[in-house]
Amino acid sequence: MTPTPLTTEQIAELRRLMAEATPGPWFWIDSYTVTNEAHDSVTGNIYSRQLITLAVNALPDLLDAAEREAILRKALRGQLFGVPHRIDVCTCNRCEMLRAAALAEGGGK
Repeated sequence: MTPTPLTTEQIAELRRLMAEATPGPWFWIDSYTVTNEAHDSVTGNIYSRQLITLAVNALPDLLDAAEREAILRKALRGQLFGVPHRIDVCTCNRCEMLRAAALAEGGGK
């Protein structure tokens, strides 16, 4: 199954929730509890604790990557710079420069 890219709205909602939620980083304190530096804790089964720890700590980087991907998708469709044709297939100098700029803006990843 091919994953569906996050929409701009979904990224914004995740960033809002991340900003309003108890801040991380989260870490294990014993076999049953995950906590953060403010000593807020979550208990649950081992899979829930692992998921919370890994997901919350990885979320900022994942959202950054999703935003870079969205920029690159727009650039490839010719929507980022107002180019009336697809810069992924055009070989003119302007499109070559726009491709390079899109990759630089998107982190090149």
